[in-house]
Amino acid sequence: VHELADELKMGVKGLQYFMETCCPDTCVPVDLKQMAVNHVKAHPDSTATVVVDGMACLRYWYRCQAWVYGGQWQEYMHILQTFLDAFTVAGIHLVFFFDGTVEVQKRAAWVKRRLRVNQDIARIFQHIKTHAQQPNSRDLFCLPSGLATFSGFALKSLGQETRWSVREGDYEISDYALSHNCMGILGQDTDFVIYNTVPYLSINKLNLNNMTTVLFSRERLCQVLKLHMSDLPLLACLLGNDIVPEQQMQRLRNNALASYRKKHKQVQGDK
Repeated sequence: VHELADELKMGVKGLQYFMETCCPDTCVPVDLKQMAVNHVKAHPDSTATVVVDGMACLRYWYRCQAWVYGGQWQEYMHILQTFLDAFTVAGIHLVFFFDGTVEVQKRAAWVKRRLRVNQDIARIFQHIKTHAQQPNSRDLFCLPSGLATFSGFALKSLGQETRWSVREGDYEISDYALSHNCMGILGQDTDFVIYNTVPYLSINKLNLNNMTTVLFSRERLCQVLKLHMSDLPLLACLLGNDIVPEQQMQRLRNNALASYRKKHKQVQGDK
């Protein structure tokens, strides 16, 4: 599972782009230090805990310069320690989750990603053969093999609570965060918008210097789309995700768009 881990999780197709580009009000800047203070005030008997989707953080963590050789282990450990120290200073406890299995329903999507990564690796080898050096562009980049597995054990060696899922990782993360009254989930997967769980915080937008990031608000998304929270799983199926393929709902989406355009034309008087 971990040999060619994705640097990004997929989630609901197009939802991340839609929220960031079309509905910027659903993307709320947050100060994690203040968020932690507020959480402890509201829940005096609990700790400000963030559940970290480790699989989604690999690219954020892995910034070693000599990456084509597998990177420098001590350099990577230093990066992880800096990450941990920033949250410790902010008074935030971290719990890390890594994927321990790929469920049957997601294997078709997983295979497609593996094939895509294989194509990227072939392009990287061609670049090395042509230029005799590793690519400088981050667009032509691949995480070292086994990094997810090694990262989990690296975090354990640094004294962190680290878990591996025994079923769908996103579900386990969401369930753990909700049942343990956690402050948020740090990752990059719009499944966390769909699940009824704690706030979803972006790893891609995280600034360790001032401990700020972006909260993707499911409540504001529902307000914009005029949906109930209970409608979000249906929305995820209509848009397509790792379990329900986009093509499976293509006809239904086309019919819905045609109906909308017809109604919109009648209301607006468009020609």
